[in-house]
Amino acid sequence: MGKTHLMYAIGRALIENHGSMRVIYTSSERFMNEMIACIRTNRMPQFHHRYREADVPLIDDIELKSTLFIVFVNG
Repeated sequence: MGKTHLMYAIGRALIENHGSMRVIYTSSERFMNEMIACIRTNRMPQFHHRYREADVPLIDDIELKSTLFIVFVNG
């Protein structure tokens, strides 16, 4: 079983055991594309809100995009 399968299983288990928990699962590619689009269209507050409001943001393969993730976290 790979890392993606494990992450997905963790997300599903959290949702099943804690129904009110807000879990967002996305790929690092989608995360990065969303961030770039929001920067270009001046919608970074909405982007920050989407991911910071999640109880558990699961971003697959984020180690490949760690610099962009640091930028997001430090906002």
